[in-house]
Amino acid sequence: MKTDLASFLNQSKEIFTDSGLEKVTGLNSKQIQDFATGNSIPTVKQLKKIEDAIHCFGQEILDDKWI
Repeated sequence: MKTDLASFLNQSKEIFTDSGLEKVTGLNSKQIQDFATGNSIPTVKQLKKIEDAIHCFGQEILDDKWI
């Protein structure tokens, strides 16, 4: 499934906060807010940073051993 970044960021606000994404991507939280509202369009490099951080998070969850 493909979705645009603004829709994804808005749908996942409870999981991925702007400040949390800032920590894992190195992107400014204001930029991330602008992406979410559609006030700014991320570059390919910025989009890749967000994508990589989300994939890494998902992989960490999959790799965890649950008790």
